[in-house]
Formats: sequence, C-alpha cells, structure tokens
Amino acid sequence: MQGKIINMSELDLSLNTISDENFICKDSNDSISFNDFIDSILHSSLSSVPELNLQRFAAEDEGRTELPTEQKKKKAREKGQVLKSQEIVSLASLLSVMLSVFAFFPVIWERIVNILYFFFQVDMEFSIGNLGYFLKFVVNQLLIVAVIIFLPPIVVSIIATVAQIGFLVVPSLIAPNFSRIAPNFSAYFKRIFSVQGAMNLLKSLLLVVGSLLIVFLSINSSLYNIFKSVADSYKTAISMGINLFKSMFIKIAIILLVLAIIDYILQRRQYIESLKMSKKEILDEFYEQEGRPEIKQALNRKRREIAQRRSLANVKTADVVITNPTHYAIALKYETGIDIAPKVVAKGQDLMAQRIKQIAFENDIITVENKPLARELFARTEIGDYVPSDLYSIVAGVYQYVYKEYAKRKKKIYSNKG
Repeated sequence: MQGKIINMSELDLSLNTISDENFICKDSNDSISFNDFIDSILHSSLSSVPELNLQRFAAEDEGRTELPTEQKKKKAREKGQVLKSQEIVSLASLLSVMLSVFAFFPVIWERIVNILYFFFQVDMEFSIGNLGYFLKFVVNQLLIVAVIIFLPPIVVSIIATVAQIGFLVVPSLIAPNFSRIAPNFSAYFKRIFSVQGAMNLLKSLLLVVGSLLIVFLSINSSLYNIFKSVADSYKTAISMGINLFKSMFIKIAIILLVLAIIDYILQRRQYIESLKMSKKEILDEFYEQEGRPEIKQALNRKRREIAQRRSLANVKTADVVITNPTHYAIALKYETGIDIAPKVVAKGQDLMAQRIKQIAFENDIITVENKPLARELFARTEIGDYVPSDLYSIVAGVYQYVYKEYAKRKKKIYSNKG
C-alpha cells in the first residue's frame, strides 16, 4: 500500500490568521561531503561578499583616533602592558614606613639605647679578637629594627601594585632573555631622551629637591631649639626630634601624593594613547571575533541543510508529513506520554521537500497538503522543536484525520487477512 496524499481543503481546516508570506530558499543536493561543504562555503560565500567601502575611513586610518576596545586591552595585558603608577607604590611604601616607625618607636628606641649603652658603659676593650662579639650584639639589636623598617614597604608595595593591575604573570617577561643582558646603548639613550624619560627625570628632580628643601628648612628652624632643650631634659629633646621627623615625613608624603596624582593621570593618558586604534583595526577585530556576517550566514545555511539531510532518516518514523505541496515539507511525530505536543522530526524545501515526500510515500506515511500550515511550521520551527501552541488546534485536526486514516488501513488489512 502506498502513502496517501490528502488535500486539507477536504477537511475544512484552514489558517485564516496566517499571512501568505513567501519564504525564499535555495535548492539543496541529496548529499554533501564535509570537504564539499567547506569548499562551497569558501567559494559561494566569498564570491557573494559585497565589497566594503572603506574610503570613508581613509583619513582616520592614517592615525589611531579610536579608544581601545576591551579585547585590545586584554591582549595588551597578556603582554604585560598595563596601567600602573609607580608613584602610588612609592607613596604607599613611604606611608607604611612612617606608620610602622611611629607604631613601634618604643621598640626601636630601646634597641638604639641598648647599642649606645653597650659601647659607652660596658667595660670591654675593643680589639680584633672580640670584634665578632661586638658585631653579633649589634646585629641582634638591629635585626628587629630592620624588620620594622623594611618589611612593611615590601608588603605594601606588592599590595599597591596588585590593587592597580591585579594578579598578573607574563611568562614572556619572566623567561630568560639574554638580549636583555647584552648592553643596548641605543635603546638606553632612546628611553632617557624620550618623553617618558623626561617626565620620569622631572618627577625625580621634584621629589629630591622638594625633600631636601623640606629637610633643610625643618632642621634649620628646629635644630637650635632641640640642642637648647638638651640642657634641660633629654626627654624633651627626644620628643622635639620625633615631632621634627613626623613633620618632615608628612610634608614629603604630601609631595609624593601630588606627584602620584599627576603621575597617574599622565600614565593613564599615555596608556590610552598607546592602545588607540584606527577604525580599520576595530573593524578587523570585529571580524576576527564575530566573523564576516556573510560567511556566518552561509555557514548557518549549510548547517541547516546538513541537519535537514540527516533528518531524512526520521521521516520513516513520522506520523504525518505536511506539505504546501511543492516547496515545503514538514514531518511530525507524536509519542503519547512522552511528548507535550507533536514534534518536528524533519523539514525541507524544494528538492529536500520532494525527497521527504518520496520517503513518506515509500513508507506509507500519510501526506497532508496545507499551504498556510506548511509555511508557518517551516518558518517558525527547527528540527526537534515542538509545534507552536497557537497551532495546536489546527495540528490536532490534522492528527484526528490521520488517526482515522491509519485505523481504516488496519481494518482493511485485517479484513483482507480474514
């Protein structure tokens, strides 16, 4: 018994609300190999790609005028090119030293007093023989002082660096490179006489001159009073000396803060300028990430065609094939208790539609002709999708008819056997 083709006009089932929109698709062959698929993509897609008019970018392409994209910043970061202000690190380190010294000043002062007492009060003749004893005592006393002074800036500088650039390891910068060991005077002089080199030199001069000026003015204004107070009370002199150092540290920190703000602004500007892109580079990056739209469309079209060909095997298990009748064919299957609605197991157009109808005919699958329904299912569903809910009533009518037809077939078979 051969498959039966039914015109849905006989069932009085229609889609009055469905538009008569045309769907345009290309013919497809019965089979295609993977190599043929790739070749067809490269030839048909590239040959149909419209030429992009980049003349409007001609003036801008001569210079990089566009802000860097996140992808450009990411690639720069992978190479170790990040936004970082060394002055912020220096400021944080200085502040850490100040806080550490003032917080542990009693400990530092006790160690200094122990050393002075040892040298001026202990009745021991200094000689080469007892040099090791003297050095051991001094080292033991100064070890804790060194930890208080040097450990905080090391830790804080690491924290300040990570806070600016995050945790970053660049293998290319860590790996041994003997070219860095060999002197490169040309590169050295280029760095010195570059704009960046001039800015670094100016910052260093401002810091050194400002610090020396602060130290000179502070000592010059306070030294006489400190020496004068020694005669009255050495504790008063020590207190005045501590206040003097506090004042100098704070003033130097203020200079560093101003330099850090200026340096960060300049570093940020230089960082952005170094990563600026031309419009062509932005366009190339977009194509690199997203691919050319024309090629993506061709790839998607070919993928759909391959999926449709693979679905031909599912036609044999379908309940019904709905056609329009020549351009579209959609095979539906419904398993009671498993599926929530009939499912699209195969779909095709033109030659593929004819192939689906042929397989249905060879396997006694009922084919129902309904142009609006076929167009709507083809446009709104993919293989594996359930029928849209707004089409349930129409598809239910189709299945009602299909089940009756299959029941008639079974009854006829049994009667023939009897």
